[in-house]
Amino acid sequence: MDTLDMLPAYAEQASNRDVTQALDTRTDVVLIGGELERMLASDLFTRSKRLSRLLRYLVEHVISGSSHTLKEYSIGLDVFDKHPSSYDPCVDPIVRVQVGRLREKLQQYYSQHAALHSIRFEIPLGNYVPMIHRMCPEMENTDTAKLIVLSIQGISMDHNDAQFALGLREELLTRLFHTVGGIVTPSAFGRSLNLADQDIAYALEGSVRFESTRARVSIRLTDIHTGGLVWVGQFDEHAVTTIDAQETLARSICKQIGTVLHKFDIRHPQVWAPDSF
Repeated sequence: MDTLDMLPAYAEQASNRDVTQALDTRTDVVLIGGELERMLASDLFTRSKRLSRLLRYLVEHVISGSSHTLKEYSIGLDVFDKHPSSYDPCVDPIVRVQVGRLREKLQQYYSQHAALHSIRFEIPLGNYVPMIHRMCPEMENTDTAKLIVLSIQGISMDHNDAQFALGLREELLTRLFHTVGGIVTPSAFGRSLNLADQDIAYALEGSVRFESTRARVSIRLTDIHTGGLVWVGQFDEHAVTTIDAQETLARSICKQIGTVLHKFDIRHPQVWAPDSF
């Protein structure tokens, strides 16, 4: 179920909600739903379908105002497909075990990504109802660093190289969305765009060059206002004609970018992605 579909029930429960801070209900739904989707799309959770299903189930019950129904027995039936006629929580500890693993997975996730997210999920010991914290209560009133993703150019004139570079940029945008938040694609962007006038702080761009079956991707993060390089990285990958290679490169690049943003205390970057530049 889409989180926005849960808004009426969630608003009705606003006076007795499980969210740990009083927030605007519509903002809550958007922020919580967005954070849930980004988390479930991360590498940690895509490798664990069972824990992903469990987390979604728990969080959506909080959003819908039905957290009072989160009991070990109901979770066993709904999430782990236990049969009512044979399932006994006293004998089968699957819910307790998996919720414990989910707590560990959440700790691992936030140890890697905490600085990039405004919402945090926590499952207290002895309870199955998630607590949902806003990590930066006044985030909507703070300045947001804008990061523009420019082109990744294939250095050679080969058409396949250019197509690989375009595919790599698309994969990188997808990874950035799941790591740092929403991507805005203004339709008016074009070659005449003045970055300074748009109050954009950082630009990300790069190139790809090929040698036999190996690709080397060079990525640069530039401070728009000073013109200085903030970070430069190089990434090598084999089997360069495959989508898997684009995914691997984008994952490595995005991981490094996240580390750089954290280092410079860029906690809530807004990513701009022009169709052309």
